[in-house]
Amino acid sequence: MAAPSTHEFSPAAHDGPAPAYLLGFQTLDAEIWLPMLPVQGNIPDWLTGTLLRMGPARFEWGPDRYRHWFDGSGMIHKFSFATGKVGYANRYVRGSSFAENERAGRITGQTFATDPCQELFRKGFVHHHVTGNPSVNVITAGDMIMALGEAALPVAVDPRTLETRGEWPWRDDILLDADGKLRPQHTTPHPHFDRVTGDLINNVEIFARECRYELHRGPRDGGRTRFAVVPVERPAYMHTFGMSENYVILAEYPLVADVQALAVRKRPFIENYEWRPERGTIFTVVSKAEGTVVARAQAEPFLGIHQINCFERDASIVFDVPAYPEGRHIADLYLDRRAAAEALERSQIRRFTVPLNGKDATGETLFDEFAELPTIDYARDAGLDYAIAYAAGGRKDRPEGFYNQLLRFDMRGNDVRRWFEDGCYPGEPVFVPSPAGTNRNHGVVLSLVLDGLRERSFLLVLDAETFAEIGRATAPHAIPFGFHGEFHT
Repeated sequence: MAAPSTHEFSPAAHDGPAPAYLLGFQTLDAEIWLPMLPVQGNIPDWLTGTLLRMGPARFEWGPDRYRHWFDGSGMIHKFSFATGKVGYANRYVRGSSFAENERAGRITGQTFATDPCQELFRKGFVHHHVTGNPSVNVITAGDMIMALGEAALPVAVDPRTLETRGEWPWRDDILLDADGKLRPQHTTPHPHFDRVTGDLINNVEIFARECRYELHRGPRDGGRTRFAVVPVERPAYMHTFGMSENYVILAEYPLVADVQALAVRKRPFIENYEWRPERGTIFTVVSKAEGTVVARAQAEPFLGIHQINCFERDASIVFDVPAYPEGRHIADLYLDRRAAAEALERSQIRRFTVPLNGKDATGETLFDEFAELPTIDYARDAGLDYAIAYAAGGRKDRPEGFYNQLLRFDMRGNDVRRWFEDGCYPGEPVFVPSPAGTNRNHGVVLSLVLDGLRERSFLLVLDAETFAEIGRATAPHAIPFGFHGEFHT
């Protein structure tokens, strides 16, 4: 069956005015620093710290234009909170692909879904999906910010100035082959953190004669060790993975790599994957302590991009995820399809129970809601049974070509709370607990929202329990749609 991500680019026709959300896919040139943004409503005085957001912000270089949302050059946005005031700064992450494109004045290498050159001119071009456009996520690590993409090497960024400091110092024997070259690989930009040791744990897919998943662990600002190897014939596209108290859970969706095609690099990265629903979805459970596979269980075919949470219960793993039954959500995010306002494939919040005794996994629908970019109170709930999750998503009463509401899910009940405003398109919601809250769910939810009608973005502050708006701080420009980040004090 043809890959859902294979896509011939052509400007798509669209009747009527351009969708208001298209501002979120336009290049932002300005890099600024503002000590204070205008605020409507109130920003709680207790909210002190920094919200970092990461996302693509440049979609063309000279004559060349990226084809997919995931391709754009990464930019960090920094919102600083103190005494009810909000400051703002933004800056591009100048990784290897950014520097090479800037030097050449055009796109110089294959990316997630873009190939800038014909076969005749391929010699000498770089595979940037391996070497670096950290446009997906940011985490604090020691005295630096770690900027991550799906490439092997994160990039170090100064947290005060947002200046790029170079590749993260992980160029060790884990990443290199016998000749000292970077191995062909793909990593998840969503590492987990071990609750006991504090270690960063991540999954890396190795494309080789004998393909495999490798699980690595180590301190955020130090070296890493390999603690598990899982051989695989055709690696699945894996943007996130699950982790409970004692196990790592790899969800192998039936979007799988053509490894030979990847080796010759005749197509952009994602267009070397094929949708094979007859394979189903395979959950592989790995012991964190022993590094061994303790269970493999099969479930129905679906595609998951972002896992919500997972935890152990009754000799099983509970795995929650927004599930796409047709597996085409990545293909829906080509830029010409967004310009044409084509309908996005809708997800559902699904819960899979993965038994540790080798039986098949079972699934159930918790919420029939189109949700994506899900989050939880990670510090307190990751890997444990939990009550509340948040997400961006799509309205049933007003479907559009992008996410147009925020959702709060009671995972132990049927309650769904919403925030939406016509013409507004929110990003990933981030929960920040109140330091004085007696209720563990007391706090705020922060989301960066594009106001397509006013052509500006604003940082939205919601009460985490009622989901009512408390305040907003308006940026001086429209900020392109981003992916992930974190709040730290």
